[in-house]
Amino acid sequence: MEAKRQDLLRLLAAAQATASELQEDLKADANFRLQVTEGSKRLTRTLQTEVDRAWELFLRPAHSAALHVALDGGWIGYINSNHVQKHGSETSGISAGQIAEHTSSDPELVSRLMRVLTANETIVERGADLYAPTPFSKLFDDLAWANGLRHAVRDYSITMAGMPGYFSKNGYRIDKHKEGAYQYVHGTTFFDRVHAGGEVGAEFHSFMRVVRAGKKPWFEVYPFADRLKGASESDVLLVDVGGGYGHDLIVFSNVKEGRNVPGRLVLQDAPGVLEKVSQEQLSRIDIQAHDFFTPQKVLGARAYFLKNVLHDWTNERCVDILSQLRDAMHPGYSRLLINEIVVPDENCDPWTAAFGIAMMAVVDGQERTRTQWVELINATGGLKIEMIWKLGTNNESIIEVSRIVDE
Repeated sequence: MEAKRQDLLRLLAAAQATASELQEDLKADANFRLQVTEGSKRLTRTLQTEVDRAWELFLRPAHSAALHVALDGGWIGYINSNHVQKHGSETSGISAGQIAEHTSSDPELVSRLMRVLTANETIVERGADLYAPTPFSKLFDDLAWANGLRHAVRDYSITMAGMPGYFSKNGYRIDKHKEGAYQYVHGTTFFDRVHAGGEVGAEFHSFMRVVRAGKKPWFEVYPFADRLKGASESDVLLVDVGGGYGHDLIVFSNVKEGRNVPGRLVLQDAPGVLEKVSQEQLSRIDIQAHDFFTPQKVLGARAYFLKNVLHDWTNERCVDILSQLRDAMHPGYSRLLINEIVVPDENCDPWTAAFGIAMMAVVDGQERTRTQWVELINATGGLKIEMIWKLGTNNESIIEVSRIVDE
């Protein structure tokens, strides 16, 4: 038995070394990365006892809470920016005292919360109360990722923590006509808070800028040059409906493939969102205020693009959105491209399952299976799914929909 224990330790060390050597390959190949990481998680669960897993679950919020405090307190930014000396060599570490003095914080609080971050390898410990950054901590130098954490803690974690009370109150039902979990916890809806401006809306839209980081752009998988050919320079090629700050259209318009396809690009969203759009990045993009529950203003576009819109809404409201787009589409010409998750009917991965619960908690929405997508499109009437392209990890897909020719 002792020999097998030593074999296991050697295999773990070898796996760690091999993974380190394959860092660049793992970053480049999302499917392989997912396969390996899911395998490593299964191994961890095999190694743990039931009690180990219970305590890991109980204490999971400590990491995000400690990181949230460290970001807001300026500790992470200070460590990230001061670990290299003027002559270029790294310091032996930034002390808790230095962090506390620079940020006007309590050194004991710094030390205690940094212990959580070093235990989870968000920060490297160089000695007693001495800290250095990691690639992960430097990710949060980008304000969009820092805002992503704030959004996740406030809008995901706090809301989901209120779900037991919410479902106990409503008899364990998905009530599509009354207040949802978010309103139960926060006293208002998520969209009301976003559209009211302030930090909730600003942080959410900031995070949307990087939410696709590490994922393939939809146009690298969906063969748009072939499927969307036929538009002229004066025609509307693509309408991004509810497209936020225009991140997807900006990327599409700047890549070679996007520049080589003729046609105009249109960004649509609420006026309060569009007034914050960066005008200098939108040379080829027309901006148009629009409520997607009202008749579509652009008729007969080559394609309409809905990215992560329908998962925010119940089936009834989705039918309202889809009906407005259907009526604007020209049969045999226009296409509707729905960029959403298609949940597996079985053996769903943890990320997809958890994200679906987050959507339910925050906006009373849902991620849908292939069967549910077919049912939704059929319920709208006059539309047909042509094909579904999987974009890579997390079951994100492009669902191509056409308008059925009236008989």
